[in-house]
Formats: sequence, structure tokens, C-alpha cells
Amino acid sequence: MKVRPKDLAKVRGAILQAQGYQCPLCLSPLRVTGTKKRPVVDHNHTTGYIRMVLCVNCNGKEGKVFNAARAAAGKGNDPMDWLHRMLAYHDNHKHPHWGNATRKGLIYPTFKSKDEKRLAALAKAKRKRQATKLLLESFNDDP
Repeated sequence: MKVRPKDLAKVRGAILQAQGYQCPLCLSPLRVTGTKKRPVVDHNHTTGYIRMVLCVNCNGKEGKVFNAARAAAGKGNDPMDWLHRMLAYHDNHKHPHWGNATRKGLIYPTFKSKDEKRLAALAKAKRKRQATKLLLESFNDDP
């Protein structure tokens, strides 16, 4: 049954209540008023079927991810199959011990650990302070 535009708010409210006023993707609380996580009715753009109510952020991301999967899967292939393979790929590569022993523990050359990033930020701030100090000294040296 096709929902009339004037009835969409009632449908959204009923779905929200049924899903416990929570976005099923990010698990944030959803309220019609008084929140930045504005609830929107998500639907399949091919069939028109209403799925659930998502927060506006997740609704947009879901569409972007599905469209990217459709492009990655290629013409005539199921984007859902591609998404399942991609999720399995990431799940299988959570830890460096997975897979071929030749890759065990190898780290990409430009990767920086949290400590390396922190030290780089401190060095950058020190260089900036030194440059500011030199600039101020040059102003003080001018007649």
C-alpha cells in the first residue's frame, strides 16, 4: 500500500515506536523534536518499500555506501555480494597475524603510530614557536 504524503508523519511515528526510538545503524536515540539526530524514513529507491527510520546522518551514509558498492561491484553484479565480501575482507584483516607469513607484522611505510603523530605535532609546534620568535626578534632589530 502506498503511503500518502500527509500520512508519512504517522507512519514514521509508528515505525519509530516499534524500533524503540533508536537509529538501527548508529544506535543513537531518535526523537521527532529536540535532537540533532533527526529521524527520516528510509526506503529502497528501486522498489519504493519503506525499510525503517534512520537518523538523517545514517540515511545519507547508507545511500552513499550502497551507491559506492553498486559502482564497485560492476554492471550486472549484486552490490550486496560485494559489500559482504568487503566486510569479510576487513574482518579477516583486523589483526596482523592473519594470512600469509610473509605479510606477518608488516606495516605500511607512511603509517604513523599515535606516539609518532604526537611527537610530530610537538615538533611542528616547536618549529612554529621558533619561527614566531625569530620574526619578533627581526622586528625588534629594525631601527
